Amino acid sequence: MNIKTLALTAALAVAAATTATAASNEVKNGQFNNGLNKWDVFGGTTIGTYKNSSAAYLTSKGKLAQVFQVAASGLYDFAFKFGAISQLSFKLTDIDNGLTLLSGKIQGNGKLFNTVNLSSDVIYAISFASNNAYVDNVSLKSTVAVPGPEAGAGLGAMAMGGAAFWMVRRRRETTVA
Repeated sequence: MNIKTLALTAALAVAAATTATAASNEVKNGQFNNGLNKWDVFGGTTIGTYKNSSAAYLTSKGKLAQVFQVAASGLYDFAFKFGAISQLSFKLTDIDNGLTLLSGKIQGNGKLFNTVNLSSDVIYAISFASNNAYVDNVSLKSTVAVPGPEAGAGLGAMAMGGAAFWMVRRRRETTVA
């Protein structure tokens, strides 16, 4: 293996080590593409169409809930779309400690977005209730930033490249002399 190949391999290895992936959604089937699978359903709750996509349709004391546990402690973005002809109640609850973290009653059309601090050693529940409302795109995603390039991360690759250049130059000088 020649020096140039070695230096290039080292530089690529350093660059690959600094990449990361974005967090996944903690809510399962939040877009209701698989019907009401993964959701606990009470009262009049079916699948309908809201703004050209599958959505949960809550009618006649309809209730929808999901219990979950987050993978890591930290801040999470809780969001969902709604179309509520009558009032839509929502609640994010810490089941272990009996605490309501978020709750509210909304009406009309829109998207609700809020940031909450969750712990990985607690079980939570998301619930919705209404007599006439759609719920769609329910998500709970970690707000932890995906790390970008760090200052000085390429210094190792530059040092290896400089060392390789110096070795090649030194070898040329010894063959000439």
